[in-house]
Amino acid sequence: MKEIISSFVILILGGILQGSLFSRIHILNGTGDVIMVMLIVWSLNPYTRYSWIWLLLGALIMTYLSALPLYGYFFIYGIIWLFIRFLKSRFWQMPIILMIFVTITGSIISAVISYFVLYINDISPNLKTIVTQIAVPSLVLNLIYCFPIYGLLNDFANSVCYKEESS
Repeated sequence: MKEIISSFVILILGGILQGSLFSRIHILNGTGDVIMVMLIVWSLNPYTRYSWIWLLLGALIMTYLSALPLYGYFFIYGIIWLFIRFLKSRFWQMPIILMIFVTITGSIISAVISYFVLYINDISPNLKTIVTQIAVPSLVLNLIYCFPIYGLLNDFANSVCYKEESS
């Protein structure tokens, strides 16, 4: 129960920081996705059980904060969450390297799905501009954000979700 309540509080605070502080930090036209990085860090922690709540609440928060239609962030975060579940079951030896890999992959997935969602809604952005002005700078910012978020959120998840085994 502590994990569920703390998930709501942390994601609401993350959404407030995303909408007020981190959305103002730009490299060219790209901004970082703090909610996606938080979802990645929480889902990669071995002691968390309710990471799907982060998927749903994070997608709702980002749908509210962005101009993408409702289904956009549910697709993006759903694919990232399923990818993390797949990787956790097979390659769980190096969590920091796995976090960097998933952050890079998640940023690329986010840019590709955002492009196709906009294209489906009759908005045809220039692909070269999207890649050079938005996707790559957003990837760099997500990589910059992932280390402090990993340090803070992973320790918090360990303290909230860790249960000692009784012998």
